[in-house]
Amino acid sequence: MIRKAQPADWNRVKEIYSSCINNGTITFESVSQMPESSTEWIESKVLFLVLEWHEQLVGWATLSTVSNRCALSGVVESSLYIDPAHHKKGHGTLLMQALIDFTEANGIWTIEAQMLEKNQGSLQAHLHYGFRKVGVRERFGKLKEAWQNVILLERRSAL
Repeated sequence: MIRKAQPADWNRVKEIYSSCINNGTITFESVSQMPESSTEWIESKVLFLVLEWHEQLVGWATLSTVSNRCALSGVVESSLYIDPAHHKKGHGTLLMQALIDFTEANGIWTIEAQMLEKNQGSLQAHLHYGFRKVGVRERFGKLKEAWQNVILLERRSAL
């Protein structure tokens, strides 16, 4: 079941993010920078969804504004995290489709995404859903003292 995030989901959302940090291919973060309180963070997103599987929260996804400028009101950035114990079970696919359905129904014409180049699973999933590679930010940041490239992607609506 996919639903909007609630404050009661916050501890599990943070656990999933922390487990993704430990994976080492998903984010530059070495420790979670998420706030203790959920309310402000949840409300700051255009959309914040969670996925429950057999009554356990196993993933979450958000859409965030990229600019306060009116001309860019239809552009959002996506984030999607699945508990590593639930990778390759189709959960990311369900969340991605929910994000796309929301954008299509709400006049959002571009979804941006960025990811570490070595996160090939996420890259392939995004390409499958109509994202295209816009560019590569070479040596964008360090992860465990090694320079990493970041891939920039976008998906345009048919609107």
